[in-house]
Amino acid sequence: MKLLNATVPPLPVFIKGGKGSFKKGQKHFARTFEVFDLLIVEKGTLYMKEEESTFSVKSGEYLMLAPGMYHGGFKGCEEPTTFFWVHFSFPGSFSLSDEKEFDWSHVLLKESTFTEPAAFSLHLPRYGEIKKKERLENLLEHLSLLNHSQSPVDKMKQQTLFYESLLLLQEEAIQIPTSAETVAEEAMHFIKNHFRDSKLTLGKVAKELLYHPDYVTRCLKRVTGLTPVQYISRYRLEVAKDLLITTNMDLGSVCVEVGIQDRSYFSRLFKKIEGVTPGEFRRMRTKEAKKNEM
Repeated sequence: MKLLNATVPPLPVFIKGGKGSFKKGQKHFARTFEVFDLLIVEKGTLYMKEEESTFSVKSGEYLMLAPGMYHGGFKGCEEPTTFFWVHFSFPGSFSLSDEKEFDWSHVLLKESTFTEPAAFSLHLPRYGEIKKKERLENLLEHLSLLNHSQSPVDKMKQQTLFYESLLLLQEEAIQIPTSAETVAEEAMHFIKNHFRDSKLTLGKVAKELLYHPDYVTRCLKRVTGLTPVQYISRYRLEVAKDLLITTNMDLGSVCVEVGIQDRSYFSRLFKKIEGVTPGEFRRMRTKEAKKNEM
């Protein structure tokens, strides 16, 4: 079964969804659809066919049918079957590829700044088991109930519920070995305790944790999507932003406090990641705070 790959934003768009059921002997009708059709089986089994591929979608499983492909039931249900269905589309481009291993480093393409949004790449298996079955069914039940509302706010909530459902499937699709999580947590803990050291490097982190630097890099990237060097830089900037907001420390002192000796480098790094200079950031947040006090 192929993967669905799509870059977001723009976010996928919910079109219509609800809850359906088939009696014993009934089957899904055949058609070629121009949007995605997501089927989540609550009880029983759906026997579906897409082009030449067949699927027995059991309770706690889902199937994502692609646009432009002929699909339908290849035999009747053997017992009463209930399921959720969701029609959706991607305003941007998408592709279908063969299944492959992927982790969070493949999902996070670019972090956000103050002027540009973050970019992500969804990698969703089109057929699979749902581990958090009750959680997903609650989301879809809520989404279905909002069909009866005429409120524009509720219609917009359906978009949110749908996207949250897709994110749950994305999260479940990423299997990170426990050993990788352990190493990543150790590395993050060490970095948070030693980020003020201006000589902190990947080599020093790996040496202290007794792992090879390449292994530390692979583990941290699988869990966070960031290399150790990127994680160190971003953690230092998070601390620096807090200092710029909550203290009157000058820029040079802030640099030293977060382990960066070169003020010019700090300003360039800040601008690259946040989209504004440290001084602009401080002025913006000060202005926001004064507005909130009024």
